[in-house]
Amino acid sequence: MERSHLSAPISEAVELHLAGKFEEAEKKYSKILEEDPSNPVAHNNLGFLYTQRKMFGEAICEYDKAISIREDYPTAYKNQGITYMLMNSLDKAENSFLKAASQDENDESIYENIAKLYYLKGDWYKSEACWKKSYELSGDNDKLIKIAQSLIPQGKLKEASSLLDKILELDDEHAVAYLLFGIINFLSDDYGTALKCFRRALGKEPENTEARHYLAMTLLKIGMTTEAKDELQRIILLDPLHIESRNDLAVLELAANQIDLSLQHLNKALELDSQNAKARYYKALIFVQHGKREDAISLLKDIIDSGNLQYQDNANQLLKSIR
Repeated sequence: MERSHLSAPISEAVELHLAGKFEEAEKKYSKILEEDPSNPVAHNNLGFLYTQRKMFGEAICEYDKAISIREDYPTAYKNQGITYMLMNSLDKAENSFLKAASQDENDESIYENIAKLYYLKGDWYKSEACWKKSYELSGDNDKLIKIAQSLIPQGKLKEASSLLDKILELDDEHAVAYLLFGIINFLSDDYGTALKCFRRALGKEPENTEARHYLAMTLLKIGMTTEAKDELQRIILLDPLHIESRNDLAVLELAANQIDLSLQHLNKALELDSQNAKARYYKALIFVQHGKREDAISLLKDIIDSGNLQYQDNANQLLKSIR
């Protein structure tokens, strides 16, 4: 939202907006635009209000109007990019963010948003570069955590560890730093150290489901299946929408021949995400084991058609074995 050097009516609308009085602010912005349809700030701010209210189509329309009036308007491009990202239109979001950055190279929040976008797209190298640019402009040490997060998927574990050491020198109780150290040790097969790190992170943030899920996976690696199941169940209590934990519990129940419990978790996962390949695959596996051949074939074909690389090969192999 833009508020510097504003007219009195816009300032009043902004104050209402910042106070969370969205309906009153919307009326103010709309009245301003009735009197002055070519006011780019009112269009941008109304668009941002719509973004906050998850009225994404209306928001994009307002940003387009703001940009058509004032082509050099990085704030509107940035807000448009944020909205596209929330809509999962990642290529459009990237285009908007890059236009914003080309118009204002010193706004660290633009680079922060581009970094988040590239992380979502799995482009860790570009995410790293943008987090570094954001850190360079802001000096905000919290950005170091984000840089480390983008380094880990690239396999740059030593560089990530050095950054985490620096963070813990500043704050030796930083929960996310311990989580990331745990992930580094997990990836390095040092499960004992990983356990200590995840437990240290959970000591500070007991409701951190990512740390708890990694703890469960580490317990599985060292053969502590019962304890791992307990952690997965805790995650579901904390977050009933945590599909990954439901799938992992389903696999463990299936291994223990607890078919009904396994199906309950798989069906819930598919209720939350009907296209989830892992849930579909293990449900197909149960169907195969219980002679429901046609049901299994239907699920396996769906996985293959979806193009999910992680489970496509498994689905193909299982399909060949039952034909």
